[in-house]
Amino acid sequence: MTKQPEATAVNEPDIEYIQPSARYSKATIWRGIGYLSAIYPVIEGQNIEEQTREILTTLQACLDTLCAKRSAILKATIFVRNLEDFNAVNRIWDSWVVPGRAPARTPVFGPLLRSDAKVGIEAIVAIE
Repeated sequence: MTKQPEATAVNEPDIEYIQPSARYSKATIWRGIGYLSAIYPVIEGQNIEEQTREILTTLQACLDTLCAKRSAILKATIFVRNLEDFNAVNRIWDSWVVPGRAPARTPVFGPLLRSDAKVGIEAIVAIE
């Protein structure tokens, strides 16, 4: 009979969970990188520009909580329900990001989790 190797303990990575719930956390931090969950508008009945501004205000608050700057956003994913709205989102986004420090970005078009949402944004950010 062959001897089986002994089980060894697996070290859990040092991950910080921000506002965790049973299903997801608002953000997680690992090795100086913050991963923010998608942010959707809360106020109903807004147009695409208003929703985008609301989300960016919320994103700024998240950055402030993590002690991160807009220029430290490494990657953003922007979810847009209708392709026709993307130019409006871009106008608001372009005026919000730090000139010369625009992060990598991926647009995703299609249905969103919230039926009243026209846009959502998630981000990955370097934390000082």
